[in-house]
Amino acid sequence: ENRFRADLFSRLPFINIEMQPLRERMEDLPELLDAFLAKFNQRLNSHVTAFHQEVLDLFYRYQWPGNIRQLENIVEYCVNMAEGSEVQVEDLPGYFLREVSNQQAPTLKGMEYATIRDMLNHYGWDMKGKTRTAEALGISLRTLYRKMDQAHFSDK
Repeated sequence: ENRFRADLFSRLPFINIEMQPLRERMEDLPELLDAFLAKFNQRLNSHVTAFHQEVLDLFYRYQWPGNIRQLENIVEYCVNMAEGSEVQVEDLPGYFLREVSNQQAPTLKGMEYATIRDMLNHYGWDMKGKTRTAEALGISLRTLYRKMDQAHFSDK
């Protein structure tokens, strides 16, 4: 009868959908930004076509504690606030700018783990993917496993 609220699917305990947080799949950011920009341009009858490079740099630097809903809310805010066709830094919400400036710079170890995770996501978490990841990083498979253990990565 089309009376069941679609948003309740994500709240039902027996339907468990696990997604990586946005901070672990930043390669999706350009497509998400384009999709949200199109959505809110249509909904708000706006004509924002792009994000200034400084804004994109902040998006990539931010560590996104939540999932894409936070990004979606920020894009909606920006489309509402933008005076021109391009979102500028001053169009970003104040809380976002404060959080970005308060975040610590990534550590070398954190960047290493992020690189390993990204390469495993690219090549695969199976034995073949791990072997290719180790080769691409110029380390032994044994070293890769040690670093995965240190980063508390579990096989997917």
